[in-house]
Amino acid sequence: MNRFIILLLLVLAIGCRPRYNENPPLSPLEIYKNMNDWVELDSTPYPKITFLSIGADTLNYTKAVRKYGVPVYEFFDTVIHGNNIKTDLPDYDLYPITLERDTVYVRRCWWFLSYRRMEYLYLVFEEHTDSLPAIYGYIY
Repeated sequence: MNRFIILLLLVLAIGCRPRYNENPPLSPLEIYKNMNDWVELDSTPYPKITFLSIGADTLNYTKAVRKYGVPVYEFFDTVIHGNNIKTDLPDYDLYPITLERDTVYVRRCWWFLSYRRMEYLYLVFEEHTDSLPAIYGYIY
């Protein structure tokens, strides 16, 4: 009987120690980056041209339509604190941009640029502001 009491006290003494988390809690943006390492390590054969390289930071929706024509595909989304409300998941493209904002209505547009090189232009605009420049985009 004494053995069981000693074992019970030993188990309680070892198992009841408080565990200290040495790592500080992660911010939502760090959690997003950890979940989506594949986005940064993408090894597609197509060169992705970034947002600033294509000059889209000064291109609003009406100028884009004049320059590239009517988008091949276009739809509207609502993003709240980085999460797409249609899918209830983090919006991979807009999460870092919309994380601090409450509600963002966006218009996503794709233009087919080149059949030979299979290039597409993807731009995201805020929905009700055709005069403001794109908030995100790339060529792939």
